[in-house]
Amino acid sequence: MKKVSVIVPNYNHAPYLKERLDSIFNQTYTDFEVILLDDASTDNSVEILKQYTGDKRVSHFIVNKTNSGSPFKQWKKGLSLAKGEYVWIAESDDSCELNFLETNLKLSNKAEIIVAKTLLLRDDLKTREEILHPVFKNSKAETLKIEHYLEQCPIRNVSAIIFRNSE
Repeated sequence: MKKVSVIVPNYNHAPYLKERLDSIFNQTYTDFEVILLDDASTDNSVEILKQYTGDKRVSHFIVNKTNSGSPFKQWKKGLSLAKGEYVWIAESDDSCELNFLETNLKLSNKAEIIVAKTLLLRDDLKTREEILHPVFKNSKAETLKIEHYLEQCPIRNVSAIIFRNSE
């Protein structure tokens, strides 16, 4: 069993897809499976995804015949296929550092969910703005407590987290 299941749900993100997939397949931590899902893209996403299916870490490559209308349905499909101890939903229009898994898995014995720093990258604004949850902006907190979830969801971007698989 692989330590991590990486779910890549995609819909029409061809412009970002190669960078995203390279940021996954070139991770310094390599004990993972990849589940590639396409939700009936109308751009050339499927052709880009196919280029990665030769990698032995790709356990599933599923292309929907019709669009599901919801990324959450794709997440659910990916979760039903995930066999890893941990899950990472790596959205197709995001990217990450090549040590994302290695760095965050070091914390895995301390938490059920690990939330990484999230940067907003916009070429039109030439910015690398860090997106912080209010609890981190207003205190020295290093962990989230249940009351923080009541204030506002602490997960700003699903691509920035890994979590223990409940299956």
